[in-house]
Amino acid sequence: HLDGLDPADTWAADVGCGTGKAAALLAEAGLRGVGIEADPNMAAVAERNLAPFGTWRVDRIGFEAWRPQPGDPAFDLITSAQAWHWVDPHRRFTLAHERFRPGGWLALWWNRPDDGDRSPITVEIEGVYERLAPGMPAGIGDKGKVRTTWDPAPIGFCDPIERGYPWRRDY
Repeated sequence: HLDGLDPADTWAADVGCGTGKAAALLAEAGLRGVGIEADPNMAAVAERNLAPFGTWRVDRIGFEAWRPQPGDPAFDLITSAQAWHWVDPHRRFTLAHERFRPGGWLALWWNRPDDGDRSPITVEIEGVYERLAPGMPAGIGDKGKVRTTWDPAPIGFCDPIERGYPWRRDY
């Protein structure tokens, strides 16, 4: 829900869109937009995955260097699924805010392992990390977590809303 906007009138950007999985879900919901992906191989897959919708393009560039094309409206929604940590931490929120329409949304999400997971496979994988990358933080649950402390007020964001959707799959 984006302030009661009609999905067909909603312009979105998916930062670090990878193969376009999240962007395709947004396109299926009727949103129009642009995927921003620096890796040319992943961008090519995203282009194929988004082509059936005809309402999305993929720009092959990092978010820091990306600029809207002539005629692009300000974004109603900027998303980043599993990729926000790749964007320069000193600039990412400012860059996102500069590209919003007033009242726009920034939606960031990750799939994270359960911090309490002590399954045999988790313990084994942690051992591999410890052996091959001893400087990394301990615990699989810490890998990939993006804990960003920032004061949203000077940039113009309101207080963040955080939601968790636990799920489980047994192997």
